[in-house]
Amino acid sequence: MRQSSEQRRLLAVVVADIVGYSRLMAENEADTFYRLKDLQTSLITPALERNHGRVVKWTGDGFLATFDSAVDAVRAAVEVQSGAAAAGASAADDRRIRFRIGINAGDVIVVPGDVYGDTVNVAARLETLAAPGGICISRGVRDTVRGKFSVEFEDRGELAVKNIPDPVGTFSVIFDPIAWTMGRDEAPPRAPFRRPSPRGAAAVVALVAVIAIGSTWYFLGRSGGEPKALDPRQQPVSPAGATASALHEQLAARFAATVPSLTPKVREEAASKYEQARAHKAQAVSIEPAGLWRIAERPTAESAEESALENCQVFFGRSCVLVAVDGVTQPIPPDGNWRHRPMPRVTYAGEFDPVQIPGSSPVMRERGDIVKYRSAPAPKAAAFTPHDGRVFTVTGAVSQRAAAEEALRRCEYDPARARENGACFLYASADRVVLKLRLTAPLTAMPTTPATPAASLRELLLERLASAAPTLSGKSREDHARAYEEARGHKAQAASPEAPGVWRAVERPSAENAEVSALENCQIAYGRACVLIVVNDAILPAPTDNKWQPQDMPRVRYAGLFEPDQIPGAFPDVRRGGDIVNYRSAQTPKAAAFSPSGGRVFTATAATSQRAAEEAALKACDADPLRKATNGPCFLYATGDQVVLPRRLKEPLTAAPPR
Repeated sequence: MRQSSEQRRLLAVVVADIVGYSRLMAENEADTFYRLKDLQTSLITPALERNHGRVVKWTGDGFLATFDSAVDAVRAAVEVQSGAAAAGASAADDRRIRFRIGINAGDVIVVPGDVYGDTVNVAARLETLAAPGGICISRGVRDTVRGKFSVEFEDRGELAVKNIPDPVGTFSVIFDPIAWTMGRDEAPPRAPFRRPSPRGAAAVVALVAVIAIGSTWYFLGRSGGEPKALDPRQQPVSPAGATASALHEQLAARFAATVPSLTPKVREEAASKYEQARAHKAQAVSIEPAGLWRIAERPTAESAEESALENCQVFFGRSCVLVAVDGVTQPIPPDGNWRHRPMPRVTYAGEFDPVQIPGSSPVMRERGDIVKYRSAPAPKAAAFTPHDGRVFTVTGAVSQRAAAEEALRRCEYDPARARENGACFLYASADRVVLKLRLTAPLTAMPTTPATPAASLRELLLERLASAAPTLSGKSREDHARAYEEARGHKAQAASPEAPGVWRAVERPSAENAEVSALENCQIAYGRACVLIVVNDAILPAPTDNKWQPQDMPRVRYAGLFEPDQIPGAFPDVRRGGDIVNYRSAQTPKAAAFSPSGGRVFTATAATSQRAAEEAALKACDADPLRKATNGPCFLYATGDQVVLPRRLKEPLTAAPPR
């Protein structure tokens, strides 16, 4: 009997294509690639997922998606077109990325990675009839969607499609991109209107540009005039229909639960400012150190949520918790343990990539100097302020230090940042992103004069260790500096100011792996976030106020199910080991132990009991020659499939059976 993976389903099919894609790529391949990649991650995928859609495939110059509901499909398409219009408002007319979208619904043959059938063919034909930035749908979709939300329809007549016996009724979807950008489908219905003339369309795009460019992001302590009155259509409410005062009360309660050390007056003012802010907006909280961060006037709710969490983490140096998005507040956890959300773009340390800039709007990421930074002449550098996720670039400077100094100076003197007293950090040194180091001064050291011999690596290390871990003995600092100087391969050294202590990662496959491993294993060994001192031979500058900023590493606090990629401080080969890759499917009872000495994991499976598995894993760790050579600790990493490393257990978690 023939077995087949295909299925037949009733689905709504969305086909999207970029207008003039070949021309855009031919004129500026890198610019088009980065902007399309940004739209995929920050707009298209969130819009589809929010409306319960699935991307079947990306087609290079567009995408094919399916929905169980035609209403969801049209809503997602309107959100994509409105968001794309806002994102491209500041670009020249011939550089804007515009989509044509066609939507049809019916019986579809579904196979892994693709869909087939007349329904798909008609959707693709409808896409070619859509205007740039427009949506064309079939009569069946129109009949299903009509009256469900604030869009109108223009009858385009009957469409003859090859191999389809009956003509297909065709309609254009008429919508206001500004209202949808500000509040999605909450705008009230309007009288039908015809497709705008080119002049009218230009006016709409111009107004979207004013909104996009004029957006302002806020954080606690913002000064300025009284907020303007809001259009009721732009003020979201919670699904339960909470009034404005209820939203205020809910926010104040969440501020009191997360940051009780803030005064009631501060919490009340923050709740009022959030309540008055325009959508799309989000509120994040830093529990330690205590602080609040608010984002407003973003193109989508997802953009607001990401930006609030990212800029909060950048500003306060710790991952934050989310308490509200638009008019919806997050529930207070029954146990009082709010879920911290470490944001990957804040700790990204690879090559400069516009998509990886945290807390920025799509307009900021597609700015010309950002898109072209990688190809710009060196020496070059970039600075970043979490106040609205702004980036300041300098290229073609006289030296690397001069580039960093000028980028930081431009950030410091930015009027918007100065009004908010926001922080400025070095974002990139040449093409390498260094934001996670939280540098407020150039990474490159001052040039030495010919009369003054350059200090050796060991001498500079001794100075930094004395600054970062002053309670370490002179002999200990000397030993660590000498050992680091003699170490081979890619290497990094971190210090624990509080414990105190020093941790080295050596002979690593890359500088980035060495840096992350040193910080992660240092935090595991000493139970506190550590500071980075040196990577390879690049010594980090000491803070002018001598207050080093520890870097909290998310994988050290990971407490989910066992995942190889979440193992901290390990060599890539360790994460690819057979016992690690197959641990989740291994026979129980099972457990794993961890040693920060090399980031090594020791597993025990198919034991006689859960306690026996935990004892065996810890025993294997304790007997490891590398661990013995460094006298490093052993911690229980996982019991069953659950990671328990944050509990810092050196003994089995499971109690011994009664005798």
